[in-house]
Amino acid sequence: MKVLQINVVYKTGSTGKIMYDIHNELCAKGIDSRVCYSRSMKATDHRECRVCRKAYSRINSVLNQISGSPYGGCFFSTRKLIRYIKEEQPDIVHLHCLNGSFVNIYKLIEFLKVGHYKTVLTLHAEFMYTGGCGYAFDCTKWAHDCCAGCEQFKAATGSLVFNRAKANLLRMIKAFEHFESLEVVGVSNWITNRALKSAVFSGKRVQCVHNGINLDAFAPIGEEEKIELKEKLGIGPEKKVIITVNPRFNDPVKGGDIFVKLAHSLPDGYLAVLVGSQIDDEKIVSIPFVNNQKELAAYYSMADCFAMCSRTDNYPTVCIEANSCGTPVVAFDVGGVPETIGEGIGEVVPAFDIDKMIEKVVYWSNQKKDISRETIKAKRDYCDKKRMADDYMRIYDQI
Repeated sequence: MKVLQINVVYKTGSTGKIMYDIHNELCAKGIDSRVCYSRSMKATDHRECRVCRKAYSRINSVLNQISGSPYGGCFFSTRKLIRYIKEEQPDIVHLHCLNGSFVNIYKLIEFLKVGHYKTVLTLHAEFMYTGGCGYAFDCTKWAHDCCAGCEQFKAATGSLVFNRAKANLLRMIKAFEHFESLEVVGVSNWITNRALKSAVFSGKRVQCVHNGINLDAFAPIGEEEKIELKEKLGIGPEKKVIITVNPRFNDPVKGGDIFVKLAHSLPDGYLAVLVGSQIDDEKIVSIPFVNNQKELAAYYSMADCFAMCSRTDNYPTVCIEANSCGTPVVAFDVGGVPETIGEGIGEVVPAFDIDKMIEKVVYWSNQKKDISRETIKAKRDYCDKKRMADDYMRIYDQI
């Protein structure tokens, strides 16, 4: 069996790491695996193919912002990708995130459909069944192909002039129409149920596969290492640490402003730590750059509680990474976030209730030492990338 995965990035970002982990697990099982991507580093062996560079993506991004069609254009990179598929003739084409202005989604889907390529589409966000919104929040127009006049289209897509939400949705519906050799996968039950209600995937097969992570990297560290890490950051050993990981701190969806409010409202003896972004705030210790996953795991382990402040999310890997390092998670009850938190190792609170979040962050900070090894192990076993790869292998075999 030959499997070709396609994603906007590779080895970086949550979806890039997911594709990388699946690729490695397939190779370990003797599967002939290939990956295509854009914007990441140059290909390092014959199994990798970069279809375009950052500069080309940026040019297409500007053109798409002018046209109001965020998933069109990209003539040369789309032609290169289609040519690569024809040359490789994979048994399975596995699509991840196709946004990022590196491929014309409509042309790629039409090519795969007409060519009868067995295709798996993983939904990491909602843009594949909306008029362009990565997250539709409470809007349900996408379920009835009536995205005309979308109020959040320009903010969601960066469109400079036109509001073509309805036209984009209708174009996506047409692209997927009569695509018989397609299997749709949601990475949470939340997005799976939303996709089933959509006009794009109406009548299609949709199932759920939760994401997994590399447990060799994300594991608890020892108490002495935690103390040393606190000393390195200038944090007293007596301080309770509340951490978040947010490389897109200024994105309103990711709730950076909420974390700032949380940091300023914590009781004495608590300190907020932000990983992934740099901000100038005396109440927050910023760690803008993290070199590798094990370093990130050390920060998760050092913390007493992880605060997930996103206003919506599908299946955020930061939550399962924190849990796998033995750190409880407190998050808002939005999207697929509740599915990421292990039983007995955190909880969700009502959406955007900061007072309740503070209350539960304090509670779980003091509970961390009492979380059993069995609880952590149960969560880690489910979060294993091997389980995720096996779930996808079953789908490959089915189709």
